[in-house]
Amino acid sequence: MKFIDVEAIQEELSQAARTSEKITKIATEIYGADGVVFEPGAGARLEQFASMGFSHLPVCMAKTQSSFSDDPRKPGAPRGWTLKVTDAHLSAGAGFVVAVAGNMLL
Repeated sequence: MKFIDVEAIQEELSQAARTSEKITKIATEIYGADGVVFEPGAGARLEQFASMGFSHLPVCMAKTQSSFSDDPRKPGAPRGWTLKVTDAHLSAGAGFVVAVAGNMLL
């Protein structure tokens, strides 16, 4: 079993310059993904949020509750998968960016 140094990850996330870096770090170091793929629309929205000055905000991951992956058919903590970010939403008033992984209805 691998233990996660939460304080170290929080520090790294606060140092990350781009929201996409934060999402990748969460996916690979916490969820166990091999990597992250950003669909064009999601990537464009993250760039738009950055241009508006919101790169400093924390990230909320919206994904299936039954798996660390974005696929509910892969329960638990699967191996050998890539997180697919399909959309992104800005919650500026609440102070975070929502990364949507897989097929989520928000």
